[in-house]
Amino acid sequence: TAYVRIHPEQPFDFLRSLQKPFTRWTQISAFYLFRLHQLPVPSFVKYLDSPNTNVRNFSLRMITFFQQLENIPEILKMLESPVELTRSLSIRAVNNLRLYDGKELLKKMYPAETGKNKTEILKAFQNIGNEEDFQFLESIILSDNVSLKTEACRALYFMGPVGKEKLMEINR
Repeated sequence: TAYVRIHPEQPFDFLRSLQKPFTRWTQISAFYLFRLHQLPVPSFVKYLDSPNTNVRNFSLRMITFFQQLENIPEILKMLESPVELTRSLSIRAVNNLRLYDGKELLKKMYPAETGKNKTEILKAFQNIGNEEDFQFLESIILSDNVSLKTEACRALYFMGPVGKEKLMEINR
């Protein structure tokens, strides 16, 4: 947090060489100081290749918060991370930033994902899904567990009148 105050021109440059864990409390404190002093927003993409998982996850959160859409290819690369939380944050970034380019990747990775990440993927389809995704969502409704079926139904419902009609058709 001291680095953020001492180096206002590059408040997060310490992330490049951070070796120790970057705890959530320290992340929140650094972000608070950053916002408090109204410092210019850096491009967080340069920290996504850090060997420190906490730094990568923090960078994904900041990219999403500041809506840094110029970082789309790097966000999509993070979907392939071996770390579950990093993949989850990448899925949330795809959802919150409305990255339609990531839709096919999400469908492809869905079967091998953990339950939490499957739920995040289905939540993303509420915002980025369209009629092309009906078959994918229908297969989930007809075969998966109850909570995933619910999220798939919710995704169809939020796709508008066409999605609602498809939901009624599946119900019949």
